[in-house]
Amino acid sequence: MKKKKKKKKMEDRISILPNCLLHKILCFLNTQQVLQTCVLSKRWKTLWDYIPALNICSKHHKFKRASSERESLFKRFILRVLSEHC
Repeated sequence: MKKKKKKKKMEDRISILPNCLLHKILCFLNTQQVLQTCVLSKRWKTLWDYIPALNICSKHHKFKRASSERESLFKRFILRVLSEHC
């Protein structure tokens, strides 16, 4: 007689954290990483709006293009972030 294995449900521990703690955690990330968290869930979509300071640095952005194109892409990224954040 075979014993049935119970599948352990993966517990989502990060979702039970309060927004103020998630904001603290997001403050340690660069802006691109913070924006990537927006796709995690509906709750995360606007969490970055309440971060007091955004760490925008071109060295964190990996562009696979020539430097003039890179600069243009980075400027567009900054404009998009600011337009959504302000």
